[in-house]
Amino acid sequence: MLFGTLAKKHVKELMYRLKEEDEIGFSKLNEEFQLNKSFLSRILRELESENLVSRREERENKRMPKSYYAITENGKKVIDLYELEQEIRENK
Repeated sequence: MLFGTLAKKHVKELMYRLKEEDEIGFSKLNEEFQLNKSFLSRILRELESENLVSRREERENKRMPKSYYAITENGKKVIDLYELEQEIRENK
């Protein structure tokens, strides 16, 4: 399902955004991309299950935990694939 996940809308943009910082919170991603929270959460879970992103939770008191995401080494390889795809398209 890796290529199915990578082909989904907003995944490429999310991967590039995650590459820009060491770690970024769910709230910040949601604010920047302005996606439905459940849709964004589902996409991030799929990326995590494919080992393309990692998730860390931080609890403040007894409130809901805050989730932070980071790109993994495999995720960085996906960025290389996206760039290779772009290069191939440009050299048609």
